[in-house]
Amino acid sequence: LVYTPLTSADYSTRFATNAAQTLGVTIPGAQRVTWAGSIRGGANVLTTSGAGVLVLSGSNDLSGGINMGGPVVLGSASAIGSDGAVDPGFGNLRYTAASAGLDLGARISLVWSAVNLGVDTNGQNVTWATRAATTQAGTAFLKKGFGQLTLTGSLVTQNVIVAGGTFALDASVVSTGTIWRENSNNVPNSIRGVGVGTFRYSGAAGLARTLTVQSADLQQGLLTLAVDNAVTGTSMIDFTTSISRSGYLGTLDFRAVNGTL
Repeated sequence: LVYTPLTSADYSTRFATNAAQTLGVTIPGAQRVTWAGSIRGGANVLTTSGAGVLVLSGSNDLSGGINMGGPVVLGSASAIGSDGAVDPGFGNLRYTAASAGLDLGARISLVWSAVNLGVDTNGQNVTWATRAATTQAGTAFLKKGFGQLTLTGSLVTQNVIVAGGTFALDASVVSTGTIWRENSNNVPNSIRGVGVGTFRYSGAAGLARTLTVQSADLQQGLLTLAVDNAVTGTSMIDFTTSISRSGYLGTLDFRAVNGTL
């Protein structure tokens, strides 16, 4: 299904209900299309492309997976169903207030895209308690948009890029060695700032939790590196190589609340 700049009709109620369908939609430019109907049938796969935005506000069965080659807004708590791989591309997954409670960590997959993935919290506070893995070496996890994405499970990726809002790792439940690791050597490579955002690390009261990262680099904007243990100052971020500013403009900010940078 290919939209033009002159069309934005909702065709979701007209899709067949056969099982294991592969649905493709292309939305161009600044176009915004809302599908309020329900995609049914079981084991369906949805692939999106184009710079336009697809809003899913119905209740859908996408247990075959969804490949976000273009921006997809989760307009309901059941916008992409309860199971199936989610490949968000580099920042095409966008939350709303209606979907902020969705923990998609365990569903994240890079079946279709190359090595990067990203999430736009869009002003919401979202928590993933399940393990999120990008699986390939050299991967990057991009945090976009206002709001906060908190990982209390674990993250497997090489680099974290903060373009907006707050990306938080909470090691109060998961041990330091697994809260963030990179596949090959288990030492994360870098935290990079490309907008105005915060990387926050917190541990558990009374427990010594050290997050080891090779480097932090600000490419543009404002990057805040924060350690917050809330109660007892035992958390630490240890940068083994460097903290730098490679961009011409930008500010690095350091904040340690009951912890050490």
